[in-house]
Formats: sequence, structure tokens, C-alpha cells
Amino acid sequence: MIVACGVIIFVSAASSFACKYETITIGIVANGTGVVETENLSRHGQNFIIVKHLVDTTELFRIYSAVQRLDANKSVDVIVLIDYDAILLTIPTYFQTRNKILIKLGARDGHNMISDVLSNVQHPTRACNSNDRRCSHDSLPSQTYCLTDLNITNKNRDELVIANSVPPAIQAVVKRLQWKNIFIFYESSKEKELSSLVDGLSKDGVLFAMYNVDHVKDVLSVLKPIYKLKGAAKKDIHVVIVCGVANTKRVLKAANKFDSLHNEKTVLKMFSKWLVALYGYSRAAANELKNHAKDLDNVAVLALPQKRKIYIQNVYDCIDSTTLELLREELDGSIEIGCKQKFIEMFEKNAYTLNPTNQCRGYYIDTLLWKEKGRQFSSVGYADINGKLALNSDVFPNTRFGYNKRSFIVSTLAYSPFVVKRKVNNTFIYEGFCMDLLKELSNKLNFTYTITEPADRKWGSVINRENLTFNGLVGQLQREEVDIVASAISVQAERDPAMDFSYPYYYGYTTVLVKKPDIYATKWRTLVDPFKWEVLLTIGASLLVVTVLVFLLEKYNPFYTIPQQAALREENGGLHTWHSSFWYVFGALLCQGGLHLPESTAGRTLISCWWLTCIIIVGTYCGNLIAFLTVTKEKPPFNTLQDMIELKGTYKWGTIGGTVWESMFPNSSNPTFRKMGEAFIEFNKSDPTILHGNPAFHVQRVKKGKYAWIGDKTYMEIAMATECSLMTIKEEFMPLIYVLGFKNNSSHAAIFSEQIIKIHEGGLLQIWKRKWWPKSSFCSGNSITEAKPISLMDVQSAFYVCFIGIFFGLFAFVVEKVVHRYRTLSPRIKTIQ
Repeated sequence: MIVACGVIIFVSAASSFACKYETITIGIVANGTGVVETENLSRHGQNFIIVKHLVDTTELFRIYSAVQRLDANKSVDVIVLIDYDAILLTIPTYFQTRNKILIKLGARDGHNMISDVLSNVQHPTRACNSNDRRCSHDSLPSQTYCLTDLNITNKNRDELVIANSVPPAIQAVVKRLQWKNIFIFYESSKEKELSSLVDGLSKDGVLFAMYNVDHVKDVLSVLKPIYKLKGAAKKDIHVVIVCGVANTKRVLKAANKFDSLHNEKTVLKMFSKWLVALYGYSRAAANELKNHAKDLDNVAVLALPQKRKIYIQNVYDCIDSTTLELLREELDGSIEIGCKQKFIEMFEKNAYTLNPTNQCRGYYIDTLLWKEKGRQFSSVGYADINGKLALNSDVFPNTRFGYNKRSFIVSTLAYSPFVVKRKVNNTFIYEGFCMDLLKELSNKLNFTYTITEPADRKWGSVINRENLTFNGLVGQLQREEVDIVASAISVQAERDPAMDFSYPYYYGYTTVLVKKPDIYATKWRTLVDPFKWEVLLTIGASLLVVTVLVFLLEKYNPFYTIPQQAALREENGGLHTWHSSFWYVFGALLCQGGLHLPESTAGRTLISCWWLTCIIIVGTYCGNLIAFLTVTKEKPPFNTLQDMIELKGTYKWGTIGGTVWESMFPNSSNPTFRKMGEAFIEFNKSDPTILHGNPAFHVQRVKKGKYAWIGDKTYMEIAMATECSLMTIKEEFMPLIYVLGFKNNSSHAAIFSEQIIKIHEGGLLQIWKRKWWPKSSFCSGNSITEAKPISLMDVQSAFYVCFIGIFFGLFAFVVEKVVHRYRTLSPRIKTIQ
């Protein structure tokens, strides 16, 4: 019942459509038998008159006459032209109208009309769904395989239809590939495109031979001399195909079986590169194409999407949906112009979406790769309509990167965040930064891999310097037991003779992890911490100097030789005594001062300058004191390696055994490093755990105190993100360049390196870093920007001052009592005597 009410309300609203009293006349020029038909149409309360001129659209004059008659008809509000030859757009006078908007849809090519493929398709007559805000286009394919969101041109719609954007795109790809000799297969319907392509290639100095496949009965007869000329000498054969789907399949099918017909003695599939400008590209066409080229290693397609034929029913559907859209806007009260004018604007905008291929600003470039499920097309970039390329990979990656599912043995060791080893259902899985990189490389280079670990679980240090023999991961490469090492392994000069390195995927540093000192150990001196001892000493000295100067200036100033001033000073009190001058100067530091200012000019000048000094000192002190009370100070027990060496009796330090750190320090020419290495050897005699192979062990030992771990800063950052009692020293040393490792003199290193560079430039390394690196965290007691409650430990020094003041106050009281007592009793004693 509720649904029914909703329908009634909507229908009622439609019946009150303000535009329904304003009939809209739409003229349509379409292909037909030369008749003129008039049809009354009602959509959602709005009345339309459709005037259809059905003419032979292959004759330019008939199109021109029909447009002019509709333009002269005063009752016609807008004209729609569908199914016309695109060449008409080169003659602007054919489409000049005086009073009407002319909407041009469904342009077809001059030589062949690809949209005729759809000519036998049955088209529904129902209107658009009432829930759609735009034309539903139910009778048209829903997707267009091209780029529509490139802001690269200022051309209008007509110029985009006229523009022959395919030859510049092909020419740009050929230029990027640096082809100097090519073979072109084309069909007669593409002679226009071929003419522009040939002119462009000639200007670029490219030599070419052309074959019209419409005149070639046997493509194999053409491929044989081509192979003898190039392939027999193992030179690359560069081929460009400019054809529709049928002829493209014909050429590729012949090339695909060329080697098998010659008993695999030829290697056309390896030494040929095929660039296919495929007209009428679709997913179905792509599937057929890969089946005909499944054995060819290097096939790339410039995907030119299927053009779509526009029918009169599509225009009716667009009228329906535009009416609904106008009705919604009227109900919302957002229409600011006349109903008819608004409808025409919306109708024109919606009509141009009937054929999304008109919106194409770039064409995808797909290459045929080897995948787990067979050959698959994968996008490597695009060419825009101006002939500019944007590639994210090689057009023919199989020539250099495609391993065709070759299997590699990859060795690794767990070291977070580069490699994280987890046990799931009694099976170990490997994750982390390196594993993401390895997975991406396997996808890009089309290989598979099996992960293993070294039996000794070491990274790779020298075990025999005479033969330069390594253990661990490096040793596996040296003995050629594995193909690749993917872990946190770094470039070192001593490893170079035993292995090859890829392009670096991460740069790090070595530092020292220590436990934070107790932050409450120095809280008792919070009141003096805002100033360094030099400042405090200077303030104390200044206090004494100014006290003496004030006393002297007030005591011996000639100003007070005047009886009136001297009497006034004696009456009101002054600064001519030691204790009065001291307490006044000291009180100024506390922003208090005394009751009476000096009367002399000299005294007032000195006191004014002292007050200004006190204001600056007090302001600075108060600001720093607030910072010290609200921000926790965290200082490591030492900041440099030299400082750590000086604490050798107090601290021990260690590193991961079997790594470059173990071998580098004892043999370093740096005196500081060498002393650290000697300490390794000394500590190891009594405590072998300082060279434990698990970094987590070293972290746990650091947490116990009096131990420092030397290692990779990245791992330490992860440890500090979860344990707030840890910190690193300021000094960073020994840069770490992390790479993938390969067998010595391996040809794979250069191939992988080039792909890693592309991954780096694409920003994936930064994405993985954000994924695996620790997030910013604020531990309890760390420096924070927001306010926090002040604890008793924070202000304990203030109470210490209070207690000291009480003590000295009581002591002064006792002294004054004793002195007073003595002064009282002294005259009596003298009298008795």
C-alpha cells in the first residue's frame, strides 16, 4: 500500500509538470527511404512532436537539404542528425543552422563503417528506467575500452571526430621503440590512415615495406622472405598491423604457426615484435586474438574501441530520461531558466553520451604476457589522441623481462619489516617489504619462485679469508645453491666477488639501541634545569655585583649630603645598608623589589637597568620552566660511539652474529670502530650471546639495561614503536644499502634492477614502506603537544625550595632571637658588674 501511494504521488507530480503545456518539437535526420514522418510523443506529462526526415545518408546533399528544411521550420526546437559520414564535418557549411541547435551523433568512417557490425542487433523499444538520471542506453554496450578523462585538447566535438588520431599514436610507439626498419600489413579500408602513417614514418627516417593483406592470398608466403632477411640473422623483426579484427587474426594466425610449419627450426616467435593497431577492439576480439597469437612472445595492441551505431530508438530513450531529469530538477526548484530551453540544454548534454567512443581521449596499449592461466593481455600504458605516449612498462616486456613462468629458488631470513615469518596451519608463510617486492617482480617479470632458508641461519660473513668463503645467505649464492636472495642484505665490498647486487630498494643506517634512563631520576632539579649552569652562575654573580653597586651608590652618593634628602632616607628607609640593598636586588629577581626606590639619579638608573634584566631573565625562565614541566626530557646515556666506549666497564654491546657488523668492526681502519670490534671479541669470550642471531633477543636484553645493541635502525624503529623504554643514540654510521642478491656474474641482476627502478619510480616502494613500517605512536611520558596534568614528581623541586626556605627562615628566627636576647641581657650584665 505504501508503494502504491508513492507511485500515485510521483504520477501526480508528473501530471503537474509545468512544461507539459509547452510542446517541444524535435527534428531527426536519419538513414531511410526518403520519407518525412511526424509522430506525437508523450513522456511523463510532457508532449513532444518528432519530425523525422529519413533520407539516404550516403548522399551529402540529401542530409544538407533535410537539415536546412528543419532549420527553416519555426516549430522545430532542436535537430538531431544520426548515422552520417564523418567527412561531412570537414565542410562546416553543411551543418550551419541559423536558429536551431544541431546535435550530431553516430558519425561513421568514410571507407568502412565499423558500427555496421551492430546493424542486425535487435533494439528494445521500452523507455529508460525511471530511476536513471542519464540515458540508459540499454541497447548499447555498457563499456568502452579507452581513456575518457584526459584533459589534453581544446578541440571541439567535431574536430575530435575528424581528427585521425591513430597514425600519430602508431608513429609515437614506433619512435619510442626506436624501430628503424618495419614491415606494415594493412587492409584497403585503412588506406587513409596508412597514408598519414607513411608520411610520419618517412619524416622520422624509418624504412618500411608494405603489404596489402586484401591482395595477399597466403600470408606465409610473405613471412618467409621477411624471416630470411631478418630472423635468420637473429635480428629483431618489427611488424605493424593496421587492420580490422578479421585480417589481424589472419596475419597473426599465419605468424603463430610459422615455426611449427618449419619443424621449429625457425625462431620467428622469439625474434619478431608485433604492434597491432586493432580497429573494433573488444574483449571478445582480444580473446580471439590471443588464441591466434598464443605462441608469439611479443604482441602489443593499440586498442581502438568498437564504434557504436546510433538508432532512433536511442534518441527516444534519451528524450525519456532527459524528461525525468528535468522533472526532478523542477520538483527541487532548481530550474532558473525556461523549461524548454533547459530541456534542450540537458538533452544535448545527454545525447552526446549515447556513444562513449566519441569521448575517447586516449587508447590503451596492451601487451600479450605469459600468465598462470595462459596468455593474457595486460595494459602497459596509453597513447593520447595527439600522439603522446604514457608508458608504465615496456611495450614488449617479454623480450627482456618475460621469464615465461621460469621457477627461481629464493633464499631469505626473517628480519622485520623486510621479511616477516608467520606460522599458519603448520605452514610457514613469508610476508613483509621484501616479499611484496618479490611478488611484484614475479608479476612483472612473469616467473615463479620457491622460498628456502640457509641451514646455518646466518646472513653472510667471511669464514675463510684466504679463499674468501662466506656462510649464510651469501654462501648459498657463492655455492650457486639458490638463484636469488630476498631479505635485508646490504651491499658490501667484500661480498662483491661472491655475488651480484640489484638496484637498491632501501637505504638505511646503523645506530645503537639503548634503554632510556629513568626520567624521574633528575626531577628533583626541575627548577634549575631551565638554565644551564653557566647562566645560573652568571645570574648569581650579577646579583652580588649589583648589590654591591647599589649599596655603594646609595651609601656614598653626594645627593644624600643634602640634609633634607638624608633625613628623608633615614625616615623612609633606603638602600644604603647591605641587607636592604641585597633584599631589594634579590626581590627584583622574583618580580617583587622593595617598598622604596632610590632617590638619587644614579641609583634609579642602575635599578631600572637591573629591573629590565630581571624581566628578561624571569620571562625566559618561566617559559622554559613550563616546557620542562609539560614535556618529558629523554636523553640517552650516551650519544656517540666514543662515549659508549668510555662506558665500557658499565655497558656491554653486541650485534647479530654472521653479519657484516661482526666482521666489519674488528677489521676497520676507523679507530673507534676497531675498539668496538675488539670489545666484541672480548665480550664474546665470556658472553657468546652478544652475537646472538635473533634481533629480538638483543632487544629484550637492551630492555634489561646496561646493554647496547648495534644494528639496523629500521628494526629498532619497530621495536621502539611497541616499547617506550627504548631509544637510539643520535649518531648514525655505516650506511646500509639493501638489495636483492644474485649469483656472481648473473645476467638476471640487470633485468631485475631495471624493473626495480620502474617500481621505485611508480611509488610502490613508498606504499610498501607505509604498509610495513611502524606507525607514529606516542608513548606515555614522551614529548606531546597537548596539555597534561602536572604530577607531584614534576613539581617536587618546588617543595624542596619551600622546605629549604622554612629551614633557613627558622634558622634566621633562632639567630635573631639569640641576638635579641644577647642585646637585652648585655646591659644588665654590665650594670651588675
